[in-house]
Amino acid sequence: MLTSFAFIVIIITLFWIYARYKLSYWKQRGVESLTGDLIFGNFKNAVLFRSAPGWHIGQLHKAARTDAPFIGFYIFHKPCLLLRDPDIIKQFMIRDFDNFCDRHFAGSNQKDSIGMKNLFGLKNPAWKYLRTKITPTLTKGKLKQMFPLMTEIGEPMIDYLKNHPEECDGVKLVDAQELSYKYTTDLIASIALGTKMDSFHNPDEEFSTKGTCFGFNTYTYLIHINKIELIAKVDQVK
Repeated sequence: MLTSFAFIVIIITLFWIYARYKLSYWKQRGVESLTGDLIFGNFKNAVLFRSAPGWHIGQLHKAARTDAPFIGFYIFHKPCLLLRDPDIIKQFMIRDFDNFCDRHFAGSNQKDSIGMKNLFGLKNPAWKYLRTKITPTLTKGKLKQMFPLMTEIGEPMIDYLKNHPEECDGVKLVDAQELSYKYTTDLIASIALGTKMDSFHNPDEEFSTKGTCFGFNTYTYLIHINKIELIAKVDQVK
């Protein structure tokens, strides 16, 4: 019994020393950092699903000194740097972008092969190739043309929320994920495919159903393939 207790104490002590060492990364380099948990670092609430990661990072931003240009924090024992000064962010994202282009959660072999093939999940050189393909579609002029369509698509969503039945005490319970899927389905159908949809009032249509179930990725891909095949057949007829 005494041996087991001594072994546990040794393990806890070694972990405490290890955690303290890992959480001193920024201090050793003279960078101001936030005090964190020995296990979760500064990301405890996000890891335990008590708060959304984006909102949690916003809280870390507010926890730093008002005039701090950047602040160090930890996700578990991994050191991360939160930039707060616009000039430093510009330095990282423009002048020194070649050194900071890859995202932390990106990887070469992703299980979600469709969902991760975007600018937030790819690494170079695939990221650079995709960016050159997407950039021409997101010019200032084209975004201005897209905005009225986005506003028009938002109107059925507003009507849907207004007419949504109330629960007890006048509270409306809405599935945020389903709401997002329906809006995204109508948005991509209108802007990318030139098809007007209304998934909020016509949820049983095939296009809306498949677009909502698969987050639109797979269905859009199939439509794109069918469109290419149709064009190829028309060219053959000509």
